[in-house]
Amino acid sequence: MITPVKAEHLREMFPGEFSSETSVRFDERQKRVTSSELVKFRDFVISESSGGEPPKDEAARILVEKIFENPAVLKSFDASAKAFVERVNFVAAVCPESGISPIDAAALREIFLQMCWGSYSLSQVKNLDAHSALRDWLSPGQQAFLKYAAPKSVEISPRRCPAEIRYDAAARRAVISASFKDLFSFNAKSVSICGGKVLPTFEILAPNGRPVQTTSNLEEFWKTSWAEVRKELKARYPKHFKPDSPY
Repeated sequence: MITPVKAEHLREMFPGEFSSETSVRFDERQKRVTSSELVKFRDFVISESSGGEPPKDEAARILVEKIFENPAVLKSFDASAKAFVERVNFVAAVCPESGISPIDAAALREIFLQMCWGSYSLSQVKNLDAHSALRDWLSPGQQAFLKYAAPKSVEISPRRCPAEIRYDAAARRAVISASFKDLFSFNAKSVSICGGKVLPTFEILAPNGRPVQTTSNLEEFWKTSWAEVRKELKARYPKHFKPDSPY
């Protein structure tokens, strides 16, 4: 017959083989970080009890991993936040004298760690402000330089909302998409990227919203390629070319 061995008997027999530790983990059912106190005999868990509030640093680290696994859990880490990251990385690459460091994966983890400090559940994480956390990566002076060197948008036509500038840090490109009608009277020199270090690339859009031409020299495009492009567009979209149209 097998006789159960009680923990207190084992402790009397092998006092040096017992240990206790705190286990911090993510509870998938509760969707939160929990803490447990474990009593172990060698490698066997003898008992487990609630450990109360988990350490803030460990809870933040676990929640950041959850964000990296599924960024959608952080609602504010949206297209606008990701565009901000790309702008920062663009300026860091083109203007190293600014002292702006790129937001790579390691930096993003650090930013999210600070943001998640004091949170324990995904319900808390989903409403955190990623935009503020990302801006705080930069000093006030660096934020001002970013605004100057890599503007978010540019006004192409007073009749329309400003056109977003799409940055590609790896390719060191800044792309502006707008209708050929709006770009025809636009002064390309009015937009400056990194103090003129990078010429903006213009995507010239047809009436259907699709690019018909890409150029970094808008003035030269109107002098050379526009005549042929205009001929094709006029054949496809005659209503957009009135007799008194300047283009």
